[in-house]
Amino acid sequence: MLLCAVGFGAVSLAAAGCSSELYVERDEVEATIGDVVGEQIGEELNDVTCPEDLPGELEATMRCTVVDSVGSEYEVWVSVTGVEGRTVDYNLDQGTILLLGRAEVERVLHESVDDVALEAVSCEGDLPATVGELQRCSFADPDGETRQVDAEVVAVDGVVATLDFTLLE
Repeated sequence: MLLCAVGFGAVSLAAAGCSSELYVERDEVEATIGDVVGEQIGEELNDVTCPEDLPGELEATMRCTVVDSVGSEYEVWVSVTGVEGRTVDYNLDQGTILLLGRAEVERVLHESVDDVALEAVSCEGDLPATVGELQRCSFADPDGETRQVDAEVVAVDGVVATLDFTLLE
């Protein structure tokens, strides 16, 4: 099940700081990630978080996280590719999916059932995107009976997580 696939590119920003300490401010990096990733996936992100300012040093890297509109969390790697004067060039590279938001798990469950109209699909919460992690969900079948299902992460490859659903008796 494809949850999100995003390709990023190069960015250039004038850096801040004194001449001996060149960096791109964390807020600027976060704003750039929000703009680039948001444009790529066609939606505004709920959150972008980077741990610190990006050092203006060739090959410096930093791991940031983004949360999309359904609460799924992804990592984005920021890598400095060039420094010229006060300009720092860097790339944004997709990392891996870290967390499937509750709404995303519910959407995937709803869409995974062919020819059956599920009602009131509900899962317990967010699901860590780690193979073997489980999440209990429930839904109302066409007869109105509440059924339980386990959603399990069976594979993670970059920003793609595959879920398997097991109906509980």
